[in-house]
Amino acid sequence: MTKDAFAELLDDCGVQREYEDSSGKPQRASDETLLALLRTLAVDINRPEQAPELLRERRRQRLDAGVEPVLVAWDGDLKPVRVALPANVSGPLRFELDLGSNKVGGEYRVEELDALLLDDEHSLDFVLHKLPISERLPPGYHRLTINSRGKEFRSLVISAPKLAFNPALRRAPSGGQESQNDSEKPVRDWGVFLPLYSLRNEGDWGAGDFVGLQKLAAWTGRLGGDAVGTLPLLAATLDEPFEPSPYRPVSRQFWNEFYVSIESVPELAACSECREVIGSPDFRGRLQELSQADTVDYRQIMWLKRQALSAMAAYFFDARPADRITKFKQFLADNPEVQHYARFRAAMDQRRSDWLSWPEEMRGTIRDQDVDAAVVHYHEYVQWIAAEQLSQLRKAAEADNCGLYLDLPVGVDPGGYDVWRNKDHFILEATTGAPPDAFFTKGQDWGLPPPHPERMRESGYQLLRQVLAANMCYARYLRIDHAMGWHRLYCIPKGAGAGHGAYVRYRAEEFYAIASLESHLHECTLLAENMGTVPPEVNESLQRHGIGGMWVAPYELEPSRRQGLSDPHPMSVASLNTHDMPPVAAWWQGLDIADRQSLGLLTAEQAEAERLDRRQATEILLNWIRRTGALAAWQEQSGIPPVAALLRCLAACDEQLMLVNLEDLWLETRSQNVPGTSDERPNWQRKARYSLEEFTQNPEVLEALASVNELRNKDARTGPRQH
Repeated sequence: MTKDAFAELLDDCGVQREYEDSSGKPQRASDETLLALLRTLAVDINRPEQAPELLRERRRQRLDAGVEPVLVAWDGDLKPVRVALPANVSGPLRFELDLGSNKVGGEYRVEELDALLLDDEHSLDFVLHKLPISERLPPGYHRLTINSRGKEFRSLVISAPKLAFNPALRRAPSGGQESQNDSEKPVRDWGVFLPLYSLRNEGDWGAGDFVGLQKLAAWTGRLGGDAVGTLPLLAATLDEPFEPSPYRPVSRQFWNEFYVSIESVPELAACSECREVIGSPDFRGRLQELSQADTVDYRQIMWLKRQALSAMAAYFFDARPADRITKFKQFLADNPEVQHYARFRAAMDQRRSDWLSWPEEMRGTIRDQDVDAAVVHYHEYVQWIAAEQLSQLRKAAEADNCGLYLDLPVGVDPGGYDVWRNKDHFILEATTGAPPDAFFTKGQDWGLPPPHPERMRESGYQLLRQVLAANMCYARYLRIDHAMGWHRLYCIPKGAGAGHGAYVRYRAEEFYAIASLESHLHECTLLAENMGTVPPEVNESLQRHGIGGMWVAPYELEPSRRQGLSDPHPMSVASLNTHDMPPVAAWWQGLDIADRQSLGLLTAEQAEAERLDRRQATEILLNWIRRTGALAAWQEQSGIPPVAALLRCLAACDEQLMLVNLEDLWLETRSQNVPGTSDERPNWQRKARYSLEEFTQNPEVLEALASVNELRNKDARTGPRQH
């Protein structure tokens, strides 16, 4: 009986005792791990025998709350609301449903209904009632208030379209019949991918910037492409502390001023101090060295950019030009969180550490005396400038028939702003990662704090809503990294080791509702990274809500999945690799296997087994493209990977988006990131071999993309694409 109660307690808290690993074998977490995870969720337990009383108390607390903190109304249909009242409370339920969403507007209604008894079940002296609300709700976030004899309960109602925004769905033929209308042809978009830091551009400061990305989007649009993809562009710490990984941002709401184009900032023309600084021979010499280097020196580049941006910020707040100050004030009014973020970053700059090592009094509130006002102004200013340049980038890209494909990381740095500002929303005594598999035999610990499944609900998912809105407002496509995290995350108690974790479940329906609603509000198509140890319900949910997954050729050929090679699903984003995989040329020749062996990540025996498997995988790919005739111009004995042929095969399929890694077009063999390494390889630092000016004139690059465009059935476009 105790064991049953312990299992019920785990289930009530969303902690999974068992899971299937990447090979389909069941794995069971130890009681020690499960107890540790329950404690990280604020359950005061040391032994399974304590479960019955703890479970009873949790149920009583839930019934005391009266209603669930979050309710979902798919397509405006709110199912009858279950209301728990003490058994001795009787009389009508009065509810108020405020439809005054700050995005869609609405109306205010008050109705009085008799409570409808669901059944005769009494649980802990409570009675469950069913409150029917027949009104079809407009899309938005609505507040439901229920009153009965002095008891008041509140709940957030998310009214969302069941299908997320997606032009591919809107253009699909209805009723299962083929349509002759050209406007209903399936969407077969294509785009290019390159990390922005690696984009060499004439006049750059040692790394790509927003203006370079705008030029890349314009070129892609002229070729017929629909998207330019890059790695996350979110806020980072590039001094002390120093963390350049795009997948460990300091915040998922704000932007990295590292990518601001200094020459495009309006204040430059009027700021003589800034022009003197950046025009000095020493400054220009440093810029030239950084621009010519093969890797990105984040510290040095950010140090130089900060000098320029600080000078312009000081000028701006001193001169206060009327037209610009009005726009700045409006930016702060529209984005009030910026001021809190700026104070946090100013404190980080002053203390040269993250908040985890700050004095206790600064862990909750940052006072005026804790920060330099000029540094606070700097961070407000650079967020404004970054937002201006991103807005200009999106507008110009859309005018060139092209949009941004942005990437939303699964988490944030534990010492960063989002966690400091929303501590209750995170499980601070655990980290997230991945369980052991064939590649990472000891598991992975990403060092990121998992969201707290209950407390984020109690807040109405405010942080998630802010994060999605911040990213979607600039993106045509938004890739959700590790989308399985909406269903469950592998959580590791601190100090336990990556192999000693367990999965914690989340309310996936509520995540999908928020994502769908925000996608429609911003007209942004969602795509999900659904690779790895993914339970079936994840892909089923993605399909049910019109969100495309990923199809990546090498992953589709993994031994555990290999049964020939099927074409990409029509809703997917298809590619030949990701940022965590080697380029096609390296993968084809097995260079990545030799690299991992040299790093000690593979034994000689494991490396030989992988080479054999790789030869089998490449043969399957060859058979796939032989059937299409795409190999006609490729000599199979040449030893040159058939990248162009692979791209032609992919372009001929019906996935909604095909993404071309530009580096594959010149047979790059160096990876941008080698998982499992840090200092051993220059991860997130390597620049592209060719500059924007060079590869946009490269005949082989142009020929390959022209072929892709033709096979995607794209016509020449002369105006912005209409959703």
